[in-house]
Amino acid sequence: RLELKNTYVGSSPAIQQRTSWGYGDLQAGKYPRVNNSPNFGVYSPAIGWFSTPEELTTILQAAHDPRLGLLSLASTRKLAYGINNHYRSASTYNTEFSNGMIRVALQDDVLYGHSGAFTGHCSSSYFSDRTGLHVTAISNGRSIPVNDLVFGVHQAYSFLLNESNNSSLQECQDLGIDGVYSCPILERQIIHTGKRYVAVPGSDLMPFSSVEDLEFVDEASLKISTSSDLLSPGELIDLSDAHSKLSPHINYAGLTLDLVSRSA
Repeated sequence: RLELKNTYVGSSPAIQQRTSWGYGDLQAGKYPRVNNSPNFGVYSPAIGWFSTPEELTTILQAAHDPRLGLLSLASTRKLAYGINNHYRSASTYNTEFSNGMIRVALQDDVLYGHSGAFTGHCSSSYFSDRTGLHVTAISNGRSIPVNDLVFGVHQAYSFLLNESNNSSLQECQDLGIDGVYSCPILERQIIHTGKRYVAVPGSDLMPFSSVEDLEFVDEASLKISTSSDLLSPGELIDLSDAHSKLSPHINYAGLTLDLVSRSA
């Protein structure tokens, strides 16, 4: 129905031939003997989905949109209660399963989705009912924090959406200084949200967990109005050399931060 061409329940036949299995598919209803394939020291997920980012996002969207008819309206509503609501233990069915999703509270948003890992790969796919945004991240390295990547995108989108809908914010002009600025002890990304300036950690995967509000003073300076760490509200940000051709930098509350990269 969804015309998925690169999605498998369990794993693709090619992967099955090369990997030791410790658990069976949901349909098998039993734990089969591990086959004679080379032992990679891993087990295939009991009910894993192997897919592409595009098709994972399509599945997640369809599961939460009753208009697409993938699930009944009643089943679609049940997804919102989280994975534990429909969990069935292996002692009853020989195979553990659930038709729910993991529910993650993220500041003023709630995400539904799942993440997993298998044979050197990891993935995360989450959906926000409030914003309608679906984000999927897939990596071929188990050490990549795919959940933080996905949550960070949701967080940034939600923050900027709130900004655009907040009519009480006092707007200031775009000074063209958006970018990442850094020194050995501090890094900040300065962002014009479309209405005002804010600063967030420059290299954090979830930077909008820590937002500093910046107040417009004049075309050469901003002022920290709310701070998320040791910097004090009221301290100034000197922008006099932000557009220097030789060495663009800013003075952020007494610290000289050099331009690392300019935001588009």
